[in-house]
Amino acid sequence: MAIRSAVSESVRARAAVVSAAGLARLAERIELGSFLVLGDGEAPHGGVHRPVLLASTFEALAGAILLDLGWMVVRDWLVELAGPELDAATPPDDLKSPKSRLQEFAQQHLRTRPEYRIVEAAGPDHEKVFRVEVEVASETLGMGVGSSRRQAETAAAAEAIAVLEARSAALSA
Repeated sequence: MAIRSAVSESVRARAAVVSAAGLARLAERIELGSFLVLGDGEAPHGGVHRPVLLASTFEALAGAILLDLGWMVVRDWLVELAGPELDAATPPDDLKSPKSRLQEFAQQHLRTRPEYRIVEAAGPDHEKVFRVEVEVASETLGMGVGSSRRQAETAAAAEAIAVLEARSAALSA
């Protein structure tokens, strides 16, 4: 049983590293965004810091290293770079997106899924701002705002996680 648990934690840690959030974190660690050349539409809006862009660029870099230098080189580089995340001291849940963490919590503890609802979508199409609420078990736990529906949902999920963690801390005290 202890072996299965250790293997499970190892698999979860690796899965968290290869998530979009994990790859973006690795890209930030090597300041990969500073090497990106972006178009006029993306650059003024902080594109070099967008997690999805950083994750995709990091994947491309790892693939290029693999093709150019081979498996052993890219594996050693990735293991060294992702060392803190692969270390057992770093909880894999900290590497997951807020939406993933909220969904896992809701399914595991409440036997339900979070439901996201767009409350408002305002502004012209090229500068739309979304407000989204997230409900878990028929209770609104978070509100998020973002320049895309996904960003707003992620912000709402992060707020919901904070609410749930605060409740958990209050029950433990």
